[in-house]
Amino acid sequence: MKIFERADHLALFVVQPLVAGLALIGLAVRSEAANEVTQPLFIWGGVAMLALVFAEGVWSFARRHAERRHLGRLWAKLLGAGVCAILAFASAYKHLGLIDNDRVVHDAGAALYFSILSWTTAGSSDVIATLDARPFAAAQTLFGLAYNSALIGIVLFAITGRAKS
Repeated sequence: MKIFERADHLALFVVQPLVAGLALIGLAVRSEAANEVTQPLFIWGGVAMLALVFAEGVWSFARRHAERRHLGRLWAKLLGAGVCAILAFASAYKHLGLIDNDRVVHDAGAALYFSILSWTTAGSSDVIATLDARPFAAAQTLFGLAYNSALIGIVLFAITGRAKS
């Protein structure tokens, strides 16, 4: 059981902060030359780490679903993964560009706004993805749908008292 607790701590205190930090740096970069160099790292590195955290969180729930004391930590880990996902995808959108008011923008605010709307599957037509960003928008919507369903399921599972104390 110690190995699983170490995996939880690794996800909570190392991987998630790395994803969030990478995404925040990607959102903050303003230099076009820096964007050219860092774009693949921010996009693929952030998305790969996000997928790892999400998969590990779902696996943790499947493996230890009957133990109530792990649900709180798992919920916190998945919540953190959701925030990391929104930031990682926002960084990708900033680098790839979005269409706002009929022009391509590389703005962190628009990227974060679009990322939140895509993650929650709320959608909007005021800011849309460029051709390069569309695969990421589609992937984020699917990730968000699965993630939010899993998170709601965990909460309902814990509330109904089906987990052992």
